[in-house]
Amino acid sequence: MKKLLGEIHGRSLWQVLGIYLAGSWIALQVVETLTESAALPDWVPSLALVLLVIGFPIVMATAFVQHGVGNRQTAEKVPAAAEGTLEATSEPSPAVEPAPAATIRSPGTAHGLFTWKRAILGGVGAAALLGVALGGWMVMRTLGIGSAGTLVAKGVLEDQAMVLLTEFESEDASLSRAATEAFRVDLEQSRVIDLAGPGFVAAALSRMELDPDVHLDGAIGRELAEREGMPALIAGEITAAGTSYVLTAQVISTDDGDVLAAERETAADDAELVPAINRLSKKLRERIGESLTDLAAGPSLERVTTSDLEALRLYSRAVRASDIGQNQEAADLLEETVARDSSFAMAWRKLGMVHVSGGGQLGQFTRGIEALTRAYQLRDRLTERERHLATAGYFSEVEQDPRRAAAAYEQMLENDPTDNWALNNLAIIVGPDFGEYDRAVELLERALEVDTLSQNHHWNLSVAQTSAGDLEGARGTVELWVRRLPEDPMAFGFLSVFEAAERNYEAADSLAVESARVRPGNLFDQALASRLLGMSAAARGRLSEALAHLGDSEATYSEVGAPGEALNAAVIAARVDLNVSGDRESAATRLDDAIVRYPLEDMGPLDVPWGGLSEAYAIAKGADAGRDMIARWETADPNAAADSDHGLTTGWVALAEGNTEEALVHFRDADQPGCQVCAMPALAAAHEAAGRPDSATVYLERYLERPYFFRLAEDGRYLGGTVERLGQLYDQQGDLENAAKYYAMFVELWAEADEELQPRVQAAQARLEEILRERG
Repeated sequence: MKKLLGEIHGRSLWQVLGIYLAGSWIALQVVETLTESAALPDWVPSLALVLLVIGFPIVMATAFVQHGVGNRQTAEKVPAAAEGTLEATSEPSPAVEPAPAATIRSPGTAHGLFTWKRAILGGVGAAALLGVALGGWMVMRTLGIGSAGTLVAKGVLEDQAMVLLTEFESEDASLSRAATEAFRVDLEQSRVIDLAGPGFVAAALSRMELDPDVHLDGAIGRELAEREGMPALIAGEITAAGTSYVLTAQVISTDDGDVLAAERETAADDAELVPAINRLSKKLRERIGESLTDLAAGPSLERVTTSDLEALRLYSRAVRASDIGQNQEAADLLEETVARDSSFAMAWRKLGMVHVSGGGQLGQFTRGIEALTRAYQLRDRLTERERHLATAGYFSEVEQDPRRAAAAYEQMLENDPTDNWALNNLAIIVGPDFGEYDRAVELLERALEVDTLSQNHHWNLSVAQTSAGDLEGARGTVELWVRRLPEDPMAFGFLSVFEAAERNYEAADSLAVESARVRPGNLFDQALASRLLGMSAAARGRLSEALAHLGDSEATYSEVGAPGEALNAAVIAARVDLNVSGDRESAATRLDDAIVRYPLEDMGPLDVPWGGLSEAYAIAKGADAGRDMIARWETADPNAAADSDHGLTTGWVALAEGNTEEALVHFRDADQPGCQVCAMPALAAAHEAAGRPDSATVYLERYLERPYFFRLAEDGRYLGGTVERLGQLYDQQGDLENAAKYYAMFVELWAEADEELQPRVQAAQARLEEILRERG
C-alpha cells in the first residue's frame, strides 16, 4: 500500500485525470465482457458506470488537494511526512530539501479528508458494492424474489414445461418467418423449457381442423396451448422504424393471457437484426430461468445460423417447403442460401438431408453427400443438437459407418429422450443395419407419439413393422398415415407399395394413380407413380404395359433434370426384359442406348445407379462387361465395396464365368437386413448352376415368404419367374402337391400376361391339369 500511495503522490493532477479515465475505460470494458460472457444482467455495466462517475470527482478532488496543479518535479519535493496520509519515518532523510513555502499546503480539513488512502478504500468499497448488488440479485433470482426472480423460481412455470412459440408479427411475412426460425433455433438450446416442435404444432393444428401451414398468431397460439395443456406461449413482434427495427418478445400465460415476462431490443439495420434477436432470446431465457452458465456457454445466434438476413429469409422458406414435402423447392432455396453465406452450417446440413432422404429421389445424391460433408466440416458453427445431427448424417451417408452414426443419435437421446429426429434416425439404422427391427419399431412408436403428423415416422414405422413380421401393424400404420395426411402423395404411394407387397395389384395401381393426383403438376410424384405402375404390370407379365410406364417415368425424370433417376428407370426396364421375358439381347441394347442418352461422366459420381447398372450388364452382356462397369463404379465411389449391390454384381460376374462357389460367397455377403429378399433369386440361381435344385427351391421359397415392404421393386422382375420355377422344381422332385400349388399361382398371376409370354402360362396350365388328373 505504501508503495502504491507513494507512486500516486508522484503524479500531477493531469496525470491522475488521464490515469483515471483510462482505468475507467478498461474497467468498463472488463465489466461489459463479463456481462456478455457470463450473461449477467444489463444493469451491471450501468451500475459500474455510475460508481465510476461518482468516484471521478472524489479522485480529482483528492489529486487537487494533495498536489494542486503542479508538475511532478514539484510534487516530488514534498516530504512524505508532510502529507496527512503518510506515516512519518522516525528518522527523516536529511537528503530531502524542504520545498519552498509556496508549494507546501498546510494541513487542514480538506487535506485530511481527501487522501489517497481514503480514495483507494472508496474504490474498493465501490467494487464491493457492485459485488454485493450482483450477489443479492443472484440470490433473489434463485429464490424467486421480486423482479429478479425467474418464472421457474417463482413457480409460474415448471422446469421443462412445454412452451409454444408463435410466429413473430410483422408487416413483412418473410421477415416474420426468418425471425421466428432464428428465435426457435436459440430457444431450442434451452435446458429449462421444452419448446413445442413443428411436427407437434402441425398435429395440434390438425386436431383443431386448421391448416398446418396457417399463420400461428397469438390468438390461435393461445387456443392451441390451452388445448394441449401448455402453461405458456412466447409471442414476438418486429416493427420497422425507418431502417431500424424494434423487437419485442413476451411470455404469456395460457390460462388468463397475462404477460409473465417481456423484453425489448433494437436493431439499427438489417445487419444488426440477427444479433438483436440473439440478445432478445437470451434475455427472455434468463427471465424464464435459464442458468447464467448455460446462457454464457451457448454460441451466438449469428454464429450457429447466419449474420446475413437475406440468407436467413431463404433458409426459413426452405424449412417451410421441406416441412410440407416440397423438397425440390426446398433444395433450390437452400442452394441460394449457401450461395449467400457459405459458412451457414445449418443450411448445408438441411440441403444434404433433402438430397439423400428417400434414397435421393431428387436425383442429386452426390450433391447431398457434398453438402453433408460441408456441414460436418462446419460443425463447430452449430448448436449442440444440430452438431450431433450433422455428425450422424456424415457418418451414415458419407462414411457409411452406421455405428458412429448411431452413437451420435444415442447421445441426442441421452440429452433429450423425446427428440423425435433422433428416435426416427436411430431406428432406421438399428433396423436395416443391425437387424434389430423390434427396437426400431419401439423407437419409431415413441417418435410418432411426439410428432403424429410426421411423414418420415409413418414411413419408417411401417417398414420396420413389416421387417419385424407384423404385417397387420404395418398396414394399420400406413392407413393411419393416409387418414392423418390426406394431402400427402407419399402416403398413398406407400399404401400402394403395401398392397403390392401383399400382391393386391389392382388396389395398388389405384393408389399409385391417386398419389400422382394429390399434387397436380408435381412431376416427381408422376415419375414415382409411373414406376410403381410399371413394376406392378411387370409382376403380372404385362410386359408392354410395364415398359410403357417405365418409359414415362424415365421421360419425366429427364424433364425435371434428374438424369440419374432417368437412367435408373431405363435400367429397370432392361432388368424387366432380362428377368420377365428372358430377352438378353433387348436388355443389352436398352443398357447401351441408356448410357448414350445419359453419359455417366456428365452425372455426379454418386447419382449413377451403379448397382443395378453393373448387375444388368453382368447378366445381359457377360462377365467382362460386368467387370468393366464394376471398375468404373469403384473409381467413382470409394465406398462401393460396402454396398450390398456390389456383392450381387460381383457374384453375377463369377457365375457368368462358371465359378459357382465364388458366386455363392458374394451372394451370401449381399444378403443383409436392409433387403430381406434381394439376394434370394441370385442364391437360387447359383445353387441351380451348381447342381443343387433342392437348395435352389429353399431360396426361392424364402424369396416368396420373407416379409419386405418394398418387394414390388423385386417382384416386378422376379415374382413370375420364381413361382413358375418353383412349380417346375417341385415337379422334377416328384412333389406334385407343391408343384400344383405353384403352377396354379403362376397361371393366376400371369393370366393377363402379354401374348408373347402366354406359351409359358399355357404350359403351366397344361401341367397343372395333368397333375390334378393324376391325383384325382
